[in-house]
Amino acid sequence: MDVNDAPLSPATMLAAIINNIIKLQGIWLITGKRQVGKTTWCASVAHHARINGWNVCGLISPAIFSDGEKVGFDMVDLKSRNSRRLGVLGNTHPDWIQCGQWSIDPSVIAWANDQLKECPGCDLLILDEIGPMELEQNQGLQEGLRLIDENLVTAAFVVIRPELLAIAKKRWLQARVLEIKKT
Repeated sequence: MDVNDAPLSPATMLAAIINNIIKLQGIWLITGKRQVGKTTWCASVAHHARINGWNVCGLISPAIFSDGEKVGFDMVDLKSRNSRRLGVLGNTHPDWIQCGQWSIDPSVIAWANDQLKECPGCDLLILDEIGPMELEQNQGLQEGLRLIDENLVTAAFVVIRPELLAIAKKRWLQARVLEIKKT
């Protein structure tokens, strides 16, 4: 089931879930073009879910900008709200994982997977984002994939870039898709 006819705000989405218009259980693939606000949307969903008493776990990856240019991104644990610098632009750290134009700190990936080990049984898991490292190279946030694959969370919102959507839909056949569009 695709939910592409109208963009839903986090508050609208949560209200729909709470009112059983949309069932909470299951996997939602959150997609959209770069810089449309997927991370902001996920952070807002987490906030609204928490104030409604839900046990929210997972990770978001807010971008870091300098002079209007994206120069890095952090990894924020939604449960503890601790954050670490996950990636930086360029090949500035030769011992880090190279993923396209980004250098990814493997120690932050390990930290993030440790945080995800605390998530079984949560009401809502948010993973922002699952990308080529996870879906094509079996690296990255593998603990998050395990939680979903083994049905260890009630619901999951998983951010997926449009170019990887087919792979994610093949992995999670029952997943529903929500496209975030810039308003």
